[in-house]
Amino acid sequence: MLNYLQENLSEEQLFKLTFDKGHSKDSVQVLKSALSNFEHFTKDQYNKTRLQVLTDLTTEYKKNRDTRTPLVLLNQFKDWLGKDHLDIFITVGNGGKRAIKAKRGRAQNGS
Repeated sequence: MLNYLQENLSEEQLFKLTFDKGHSKDSVQVLKSALSNFEHFTKDQYNKTRLQVLTDLTTEYKKNRDTRTPLVLLNQFKDWLGKDHLDIFITVGNGGKRAIKAKRGRAQNGS
């Protein structure tokens, strides 16, 4: 591979691209929230970080070019988002803690 062409984006690059697209800090916050939810999902379901799961998906895809596994994972994530997770706590703006509640409608669909 040509070393000046990148195959991956860092999170900071992704945040910058997201901000640059619409100059919206809210869009970056939505992205960060989605990544945080995905992190909770992968730890809850697989006891792995989101980066470990994404690395495993990339490795598998490079082996067989099959897109079913990522699609199944995304569907599992969507289903997970639709349920309360009263045993998983997140920090809220005032420093308090609250359990992850089910996402409904647009929030669940990534909008």
